[in-house]
Amino acid sequence: MSYSINQIPIFEELKESKSILLAGAGGGFDIFSGIPLYFNLKQQGKNVVLANFSFSWLSQTTSEKVFPNCYKIKSRDKDLSGRNYFPEKYLKLWLELQGEDVEIYGFEKTGVNPLKNAYKYLIKEHQIDTILLVDGGTDSLMFGDEEGLGTPQEDICSMAAVYRSGIKKNIS
Repeated sequence: MSYSINQIPIFEELKESKSILLAGAGGGFDIFSGIPLYFNLKQQGKNVVLANFSFSWLSQTTSEKVFPNCYKIKSRDKDLSGRNYFPEKYLKLWLELQGEDVEIYGFEKTGVNPLKNAYKYLIKEHQIDTILLVDGGTDSLMFGDEEGLGTPQEDICSMAAVYRSGIKKNIS
């Protein structure tokens, strides 16, 4: 039996959702794993906002701090840290090249309660009715020369923050 992407069971869960926050759970490039979902949800007429638990040093960028631990990302933002690491900006640039005008936010690396409050801010700001957390899933692809074990700590922090945000529909 063949399926198209909108026949995947998760889309049945999202059928009634109108405004979705699609968020990378564990930092880095996790939000990129949600891009196929983003385009499919947009095609279904859903409002989709993007966010990412960031490993960028957001306080050392020109991004606008819209709430404690939460920054609005623009394609013209600059990384002033010298690290040249800014996945959220790269995604914003690429989406603009695709003709997409989407809100993208970055969450600073923080604890559950501050992250929960940042999620609550976005829920209110964009009238979000559903949060969908995505993960790149590469934590198991290690070579032995890494500084640490992937991002399970950040994944769990994001899941707990979303759960505590009070939103009725959340999918991790």
